[in-house]
Amino acid sequence: MKTNRGIWLTTAVLAAVLLQTSSTLAQAPSGTRAIEQDWKVELLVMPEGNRLTSPLFVSGFAIPYVSALFQCTWNHRDIPILEEGGIQLQVYKWNNLLDDKEIVTPPWRERLSIDDEVITWTQRLHISDLSYVFTVTNISSKTWGTIPGPYTVKRTFSIWAPPLELYTFDEIAKNSGIVMGGNRFKTMKISQTRFYDANGNQLGQPVGEKQLFPPTPGHPSYEFVEDD
Repeated sequence: MKTNRGIWLTTAVLAAVLLQTSSTLAQAPSGTRAIEQDWKVELLVMPEGNRLTSPLFVSGFAIPYVSALFQCTWNHRDIPILEEGGIQLQVYKWNNLLDDKEIVTPPWRERLSIDDEVITWTQRLHISDLSYVFTVTNISSKTWGTIPGPYTVKRTFSIWAPPLELYTFDEIAKNSGIVMGGNRFKTMKISQTRFYDANGNQLGQPVGEKQLFPPTPGHPSYEFVEDD
């Protein structure tokens, strides 16, 4: 799919202005070519009976003013239709789905169904030539066991891959959160964020824990919550 030139020019101008004038939005060091995050979700006990319709949640990765949204749907898949269980990676340009990948390592499409689940994983966004590449690895939970990965989707630009220096935690929080079953969640957090240059060298110090749920003042995660 071709990138609209007008959109690209607007994006380029915005990126240039922000890189020159904003020190508050740019949270990634200069020269960042990859951003890596460790995530952790803690759940409460399963409700009595066989209701496994929740919890459903999403972890996202987006850069401000860039027409690329990556997300991973957890305990559900909504492409082509909403189904419970499993994990799915997706990438969008605005509202248009560009690519999706279902994680099919056994137990395939299993629904989270064990008391006090703790789900951990690492997600990464890096620039490769004209592409943003989104990768999820090191998935672990009681129900799913260990799924090392990697699983990858990408968004390829026509002329220029926008810089990752515009990264902000706020943009991640706005595109991540609980879809259903908020009463089942204990915490949802990014344990650590790391930045790397083109040679894979770590830049600066890692950013420590950032909590998405329960939401902290000024940093709410999106929530379309239905109590069980």
